[in-house]
Amino acid sequence: MSFSPDPDAVRRAIDYVWEAGDQRYRYLGSWHTHPRGRAVPSGRDRATAREMAEAEDLLLPRPLILIQSAWPGRRVIRDSDLRGYRWNPAEDDLVEGALHTLADSERQWPLLEVRVE
Repeated sequence: MSFSPDPDAVRRAIDYVWEAGDQRYRYLGSWHTHPRGRAVPSGRDRATAREMAEAEDLLLPRPLILIQSAWPGRRVIRDSDLRGYRWNPAEDDLVEGALHTLADSERQWPLLEVRVE
């Protein structure tokens, strides 16, 4: 029911993408699923976002967290199954943002934009 990534492996992956992408891409946050649950932040999600925001080496004061609810056996994905949140230091909490898919006929997969005020 939980996943604890290896911090060194995560750092290596972030550094690899940064270098391989000629420093065009940077780490924005993380995504995960809530199996058999709603796509709302848990206490652990809030604590993780706070830790990410306070990590000096990440330089990410407002990390983005995407949460996908996952229901085994269900074949339909509803809009409410995927939600985006951004850390708001002033509120010391994750704040939900609006998700928008950006259609582009040139791409195999749509782009996802998250707007959090």
